[in-house]
Amino acid sequence: MNKILKKALALSLVGGAFFATSAMAANGDGYKMSICANDKSKLCYNGNEVFLNGMNIAWWNFSQDVGKDANGKLMTIDENAVRKDLKDLRAAGGNSIRWWLFTNNTMDPSFDPTTHYATGIEEQTIKNVGMVLDIAEEYGIVVDLCLLSFDMMKKDYESTTSWGGRFDFTANELILKEEAATQAFIDKAVLPLVKAYKNHPALLAWEVFNEPEGMTSTENFGNGWGTELVDIKYIQRVINMTADAIHKEAPNNLVSNGSARFTMTSDKCGKNYYTDAMLLAAGENKYPKGTLDFYQVHYYPEWNPNSASPFHNPYSYYMLDKPMVVGELPGADWVNVNTSGGNLSSDPAGSRQMTIADAYTYAFKNGYSGAMGWTLHEEAGNSFYLNAIWSLANSAEALTTIYKLDSTKVKLSDFTASAGGQNGWMKVTYAGVDASEGANLTYNFTTNLGTAKAITFTVKNNSTSDLQYTMAMKTNASDTHIKWGWYNANSYCDVAAGETATCTFPINKFAYWEDDFPITSNLGNLSQVIIKMTTDAFSGEVMIDNVVVDGGAIVINNFDTEFDTFSPEQATITKVETYFDGTPATTAIKATAAAPATKMSVNGNCIMFTAASAGLVNVDVFGMNGKRVATLYRGTLSAGTHAFDMTDMSKGQYIVRVKGAGITATQPIIIK
Repeated sequence: MNKILKKALALSLVGGAFFATSAMAANGDGYKMSICANDKSKLCYNGNEVFLNGMNIAWWNFSQDVGKDANGKLMTIDENAVRKDLKDLRAAGGNSIRWWLFTNNTMDPSFDPTTHYATGIEEQTIKNVGMVLDIAEEYGIVVDLCLLSFDMMKKDYESTTSWGGRFDFTANELILKEEAATQAFIDKAVLPLVKAYKNHPALLAWEVFNEPEGMTSTENFGNGWGTELVDIKYIQRVINMTADAIHKEAPNNLVSNGSARFTMTSDKCGKNYYTDAMLLAAGENKYPKGTLDFYQVHYYPEWNPNSASPFHNPYSYYMLDKPMVVGELPGADWVNVNTSGGNLSSDPAGSRQMTIADAYTYAFKNGYSGAMGWTLHEEAGNSFYLNAIWSLANSAEALTTIYKLDSTKVKLSDFTASAGGQNGWMKVTYAGVDASEGANLTYNFTTNLGTAKAITFTVKNNSTSDLQYTMAMKTNASDTHIKWGWYNANSYCDVAAGETATCTFPINKFAYWEDDFPITSNLGNLSQVIIKMTTDAFSGEVMIDNVVVDGGAIVINNFDTEFDTFSPEQATITKVETYFDGTPATTAIKATAAAPATKMSVNGNCIMFTAASAGLVNVDVFGMNGKRVATLYRGTLSAGTHAFDMTDMSKGQYIVRVKGAGITATQPIIIK
């Protein structure tokens, strides 16, 4: 096979053949979402009823997907990260995402230091939103753009050092309480985005607030969790003014609001604070187009009784006058929970527990217009959920279930799946590296390296200059001295021009750079791996493959999954992409000739399992103390039988857990 460079559109997807189209300009085929003409309780896409089978992104970097930081560095989003997330979502059968933008207004918009009124947003912000929408269109996904969150009233954010003092609480308070400040925010921050993308086919809706009840106090909700609270009338007025401005600029665009609970969105179990009458009254009838087109509600079982649940009562029960989307729900099953940790006493024992697939299915069959799990990126649920991991991998079965129930209400467009199975490299292009700063490639990866010996990776230097690499690691420790560790052996990995070499970095040589404080004791909590180019003025192309621990006992990244690459930190890294060289994939997963009699089995030091269908899979290894010690694989697999060779892991007894692609199972294994 000829060598091929795949930059986009490689999908292993549910539901047969697909067709790919290139990204379109912001005003391509036009906005396609609407309220269905023949049923005002439903959402339509391109005139056909749609169920928003989706997840919350909810950000790639909290409050920092837009704007610029205190040092003037523009906030960019890694294109490969976006592509991988949306590719994986579509592979599971998803069609929509919810993405937070300004959130607490820390990085954008800018505010006048005297008046604290918004003065504008960065051009990079508009570019970031456009990039995400364009990629979403390629994959047949629509994007709900959430503008603000209750986080804007967390006054304690003023002391958040990582934001460089940019959090302006006064500005946020004025946006809520002062009409002129609200108008400035709309004119300078909201409308520039609306004007740019009001006709984009991948735009789902403009969502004014995420859980605004978190910054207010009402009889149907209680006190919010912001450090400062405002009257609900201010929130209603901001929604009214914002929706009015959007509808005047883009009459066909849908506007929504993400309410925290049904008790705030339905007169059946509380009070609907977001009806047309309530919103218009809050704006003193000066903003007649300022109403919502559809509602959103969030559901978490520890806070919501069955009487206020979208998964125990049909849409019709709540007597709503607009479509309803469940904008948030736990991103994993909540069958096993801490029954003493939530307010469950008002309902029959066990009645709130359910699988996420059952929740999505109930919403789909009972009149709701969508469900979006929290969150696509891994997040540990609280103690009520026994710290279960919320993620796309643990939600994929639910998304696939809905797709298979009725793909006509889920599939927004067709596109072609790639064959896959080839060996991938990470292809990195540098342009004038500044040695004083270096050029960092970062990769978030959670595992236990407490007993590991070394990290290695292969480098192919395709440039005309020699190069040097070093490494760093980040842990989840709160103490800076054991949070960061730089390779501290007074040596680098040198790779001559045109040569290929294996770089090896012994784990015991990583230390906090200022005082040589080793971080070995905290490597059970690894969170990030960094590959740093240190060669001054280096320009050219470099290929990297097989970043592994102890010869492959733990695979950090073998780049065989398209778009799953490290992320660039400096502008001197101009491009990072996946390159497939035409040879068979080098992943630790290998197809086997015969399927085992059961879904999981052991053959020597190999663990084997059969995936019933294509989809996202997590393969994790746990010690006998219940702690996860390795993640062997995280990504998309084809249907069929797969095997992991675990020979290189330390001798001992482990539990392997496989979740996704039609299988949820565990299997003990003894490595000899």
